[in-house]
Amino acid sequence: MQIGTLNRRTRLGQAGFSMIELLLAGVILVVGMLGIMVLITTAIATNSRSKIDSTATMVAQAVLDQLKATAGTGTGTATLIDCANNSNTIDTSNGGAALLDNGDIDFSEASPPAGFHMDYRVCVGNVQTTYDVRWRLDVLTAGPGGAGQGTYLVTVGAHLKNTGTATTTNLALFALPVTLRALIQTPV
Repeated sequence: MQIGTLNRRTRLGQAGFSMIELLLAGVILVVGMLGIMVLITTAIATNSRSKIDSTATMVAQAVLDQLKATAGTGTGTATLIDCANNSNTIDTSNGGAALLDNGDIDFSEASPPAGFHMDYRVCVGNVQTTYDVRWRLDVLTAGPGGAGQGTYLVTVGAHLKNTGTATTTNLALFALPVTLRALIQTPV
C-alpha cells in the first residue's frame, strides 16, 4: 500500500496545465493565426492581380488579332465592340501611333493619337472594368508593291484603367501593363 499512495500523490501534483503553459500556448496560437491571415490576404491579392493580367492579355490579343487581319492596307481600320456595346476603331495606318519608351508603349501619355487608343470595357456579371489599350504599327521593310505591303512590327499594350502607377501609395490593384508584339508580313 505504500507504493500506491506514493504513486497517487505524484499524479495529483502533475495533473493539468499551469497558467504559464496556457498563456504560452495562447500566444503561439495567436501568432500562428495571424500568419495564416497574412497568407490568405496575400493569396487573395495575388489572385486579383492574376485576373487583371489575364484579362489585359486577352484584350491585347484581341486588338493584335484585329491588327493582323487588317494590317498591310496602309489605311485600313477595324472595329472591336466591347461588352458595353461601344464600338472601338483600330487604325492600321502607318505612323502616328502611341509613343514608345524603350520598346514599351507609354501609358503616361495623356492623349494618345486617335485610332491608336481605346478604353475597352470587360463585363463580368454586373461589374464593368475598363482597360486602357494602346498600339503601334512600325514598318520594318516596305514591300515592292507600294503602300501597305511589307513587314510590320505591331506592339499592343493594355492595363486596367485608373489603378495608378508604380509611384502611387495604394498598390492594391497595381499590375504592370501587358505588352504583346508580333511581326506581320503582308502578301506581295
